[in-house]
Amino acid sequence: MVAAVDFSQPSRKAAACATQIAPKADFQFVHAFEVEFESSLRLAGATEDKVQAHRRQAQEQAMSTMEQFVSQFAFPRERIWATVARGYPPTVIIDRATQVGAELVVVGKHAAGIVEQLMIGSVALQGLERAQCDVLVVPEGAA
Repeated sequence: MVAAVDFSQPSRKAAACATQIAPKADFQFVHAFEVEFESSLRLAGATEDKVQAHRRQAQEQAMSTMEQFVSQFAFPRERIWATVARGYPPTVIIDRATQVGAELVVVGKHAAGIVEQLMIGSVALQGLERAQCDVLVVPEGAA
């Protein structure tokens, strides 16, 4: 099972739901991140070393937050894998699900306004469209 993680309350609820649905499954917690201001750094003339250092810092921060996130779940560590990867979230999540042969992808759904739903879309909706396995979308207000 792959649980998409953005460290928000909806992703916490979705992960908790997944652990209740399939308590004997192996869990892949996947967080995709994009480096903030990377293009601005390049436009400002930052060296490649500075850009790489900024990327490493973002990844280290995400990995630390992922460790805290995973520690909330009382599962044996040998059944939990955490992945933090730079990239576009739907692509990273679906690629990981394909790599591990996931039977289910679990995604927390944030509340969104009509403009966001129509124009921008969401990770959950894109996951539904691209996944080769079942997808469980847990809405933000789920108990």
